[in-house]
Amino acid sequence: LGPEAEIQQVDLSRPLTMFGDEQFDLVLATLCLDYIADWLSVFREFVRVLRPGGCFVMSAGHPSFDAEYYATKKYFEVEAVECVWKGFGTRVTMPSFRRSMQDFINPVIESGFVLDKICEPLPTEKFRLADPRRFKTLMHRPGFLLLRARKPT
Repeated sequence: LGPEAEIQQVDLSRPLTMFGDEQFDLVLATLCLDYIADWLSVFREFVRVLRPGGCFVMSAGHPSFDAEYYATKKYFEVEAVECVWKGFGTRVTMPSFRRSMQDFINPVIESGFVLDKICEPLPTEKFRLADPRRFKTLMHRPGFLLLRARKPT
């Protein structure tokens, strides 16, 4: 990032009033948006703070994976869900929101971004060696969806 980089913790469920219009070239939101119900408001704020031609990159749980994992009966709703994480020494209950593919992509477009690229990443060889069972599952059903969009010039 360099010595001039500044990192700030913000609440994405609220307007980003601490930032001015067209202040950034890049908004990077990796694995944090699953915890926000209203993506359209967040993405409108991202459009506002990005300079023309600026880039927005995000990753989140893949809608097909999440629908199966949470055994949803409400696929077409943004649905509050929770799971238990066990990898931190103690069990942690994590609330989040599961959404359909259309609720994943349409807020990006509706906020004013131009969709640039979508990626469904495959697990790595290192992951296969560490967790062969989950590797096999993720080779047939992606766990995450990555998206890149640009603010029009």
